[in-house]
Amino acid sequence: MARQKYIPSVVIDKGSATPLHVQITTGISREIFKDRPVPGTPVISQRQFADLIEVNRITVNRAYKKLFDDGILIQPPEKKNVYIAPSAFDKVRPPFPVIGIILPCPYSEFISTIDQTPQKYMSGLLDRTVEKGYAPMLLNPPPPGSSDDATRRWLDDTISRLTALIHLGHRTETPDRPLEIILKETYLPQVFVSGYSDDPRIGTVCCDIESGLSALAAYLKERGHTRIGVIGDVFTPPHFFRYTYSMRTERGVRCFRNAGMELRDEWILRIPLEQSTRPVLDMRVDRDPNHFDWLSQEGGFLETKVAEMFEKCGSDLPTVFWCSNDFLAIRFCNFLKSRGFHIPEDFSVVGADGNRESEFAEVPLTTLRVPMYEIGRLAIDMALDHFFNGVNEKNHICSIPPILMVRNSVRRLKTMRSYCAAEKCKYELTYN
Repeated sequence: MARQKYIPSVVIDKGSATPLHVQITTGISREIFKDRPVPGTPVISQRQFADLIEVNRITVNRAYKKLFDDGILIQPPEKKNVYIAPSAFDKVRPPFPVIGIILPCPYSEFISTIDQTPQKYMSGLLDRTVEKGYAPMLLNPPPPGSSDDATRRWLDDTISRLTALIHLGHRTETPDRPLEIILKETYLPQVFVSGYSDDPRIGTVCCDIESGLSALAAYLKERGHTRIGVIGDVFTPPHFFRYTYSMRTERGVRCFRNAGMELRDEWILRIPLEQSTRPVLDMRVDRDPNHFDWLSQEGGFLETKVAEMFEKCGSDLPTVFWCSNDFLAIRFCNFLKSRGFHIPEDFSVVGADGNRESEFAEVPLTTLRVPMYEIGRLAIDMALDHFFNGVNEKNHICSIPPILMVRNSVRRLKTMRSYCAAEKCKYELTYN
């Protein structure tokens, strides 16, 4: 069965000062870069293409000759058909290749909050992009209320300069029709950082939080803790960008129970994101990061729910609490301190993310450090792998395990039989 011929979508402007054969050469090169036809794919003949775009055949012949000379198209000896050359992708790639990065908000807002997560992701993305010989381009798609035509014009103007697209989240306005249109485009590799897509073409690079939680459970049990509570954020992510963080609390519950730790339903607090750490994460960096009083919110939703738990359970409480992020853990520690409890003498506390605040808290916090910088770097590697080799089951999702940072917020309850060396090394090598 004959293979279907590749037909590039080239638009000619006969009123332009640019010669027609140059427009054709540039247009075909741009379309090959966008569409990624497999090398060896047959291409529409010169005569058929001249008829299609209503241009003299001599002009098309001149354009094809340039593409032959440049190694983009080939015509084997004694054959009539024209094919995509084996090295076509390298030839049509722009002289200054670019990787686009779509932010969920303006860059100045993205990096100016107390939370260092955005800066860590961006540092990894930018460093790796430059190391690979590409230029990063921060992109601002049309506003959520824009028309489909406006979005497609933006795509036509932008995509031809790009090798891949990296997404760092979704914009808060919904529905976001422009972003949905961008995600449906097939001519560029697209990668989510710490998020999942239902589209198998879109890759994911994230933290394998479950492996870290399993190591944490082993560490806690080695120190005599068998009863654990969980305090975590919960929220519903948009359907087209399912944040891995939105599943962290439930993964923690599942991992601790699978590890054989006692975790009662009444020891679990699921805090709506907007009621937990979101307000403080939106604060600007003019806050003093070495003082944490601003994390306390007397009478806040979290404090009220923790007080209700303590009143309901009385003395029948867990010995350790795991919080789904460091800011939540520090806020919980502040609540305990305000009620006269001491850490880790009365309760042990563990966080997640590994932000700077966890290290410099009043009691340095044991935490799972999410390798955000490394995730950013791996996202670039994945995008380029998808560009050159396509998406497959092996390179669709990549994850990096977190590191258990052992500090002073977890005490040893009693001497227990040591776990095997293979289990202990997961945390003993990461003491800070």
